[in-house]
Amino acid sequence: MFYIFSLDFSLILVKNLTYIPGGMNSIGEACNDLKKEYDACFNAWFSEHFLKGNTNDSMCAPLFKVYQQCVKKAMKDQKIDLQEVNKVILGTENEKQPPKVS
Repeated sequence: MFYIFSLDFSLILVKNLTYIPGGMNSIGEACNDLKKEYDACFNAWFSEHFLKGNTNDSMCAPLFKVYQQCVKKAMKDQKIDLQEVNKVILGTENEKQPPKVS
C-alpha cells in the first residue's frame, strides 16, 4: 500500500508507511485545526479519488495553501530556517557517516 505525505510542501509517495489515526499536531499550535481540516480533506481525496486513478489533487489545494502559510509562520516564529529544512543532506558528503571500524 502507498501513502502520500508532505515534507517540503510537495507530495511524495511512500510504500509501507504506518498510518497513525488522529496523526500528530502541527508544528504550530495555531495550525492544529487547519491541519485537521487538511488531513480530513486529504484522506477523503486519497481514498475516494487517488486510489481510483484520479490524481487531480486540486480538491484540497485551497486548504493546503492556508495550512502551508500557517506552518511557515510558525516556523518563522520558532526561528526555524526554511532554507535549512529544505537543504539536501542525504547522499551527500554532509550526511552524517557512521564511525569507521578499525
